[in-house]
Amino acid sequence: RSSSNLLVLLPNGGENSDPHAQATTADLQSLQRQEQDIKMTLKRENTLMEKQIEGLQKKVADLEEKNRQSDIESNLSRKWAHAVERELIQEREEAAAYVSRLLRIVGRVT
Repeated sequence: RSSSNLLVLLPNGGENSDPHAQATTADLQSLQRQEQDIKMTLKRENTLMEKQIEGLQKKVADLEEKNRQSDIESNLSRKWAHAVERELIQEREEAAAYVSRLLRIVGRVT
């Protein structure tokens, strides 16, 4: 019953003919479209940022792997250098012992 009374009170059977109210409705619709545009723009920018972050994370992972490989290679180089050094020391000691034996032999012969 109260709704039927309300329709009687509004001009044109409930339609709003107030130009200010119509402008406000148009403004509201415009703002809603702007809001949707802003949301879509933010969503696109967020997607781009996420892709950039993924790319950077991949670059970091690649660099970490290269660094790890470099550390391994460096470690192997150090181990190889130490092994060569030990081998050279051993060969020098063996050569010195051989020369010493030769000198003893030569000393006995002369």
